[in-house]
Amino acid sequence: MSAESQKPRIQRVLVVDDEENIRHLLLVVLKKAGYEPTAVGGAQEALTPLEQQNFGVVISDIRMPDLDGRGLLREIRTRGLDVYTVMMSAYGGDEVAIQCMKEGAYDYFNKPFTADEVVLLL
Repeated sequence: MSAESQKPRIQRVLVVDDEENIRHLLLVVLKKAGYEPTAVGGAQEALTPLEQQNFGVVISDIRMPDLDGRGLLREIRTRGLDVYTVMMSAYGGDEVAIQCMKEGAYDYFNKPFTADEVVLLL
């Protein structure tokens, strides 16, 4: 078995957030932790790379213009994509985040977050 085939698929992470500073922060945190992150600015924009590449995890904001994180979660399930989905919310205890977990999201975390929180979750 080659070293490349032994790498866990989880290492490839797609970050979806309409806030550039959050995308940048997560890219830095994830790269430093040894992940291979990619970031996009919206849920609609996330669908193409999700169809074309083999991501292990999607970290998505819940509240975004146009297609929100919950809509992205539904699209992932409808398209049968094999990817863990972690939701982010700036609204602690947000009922929508809890609903997302009921609809198949792996977990969620609140904004603001620490680097350790994100890495430990993954």
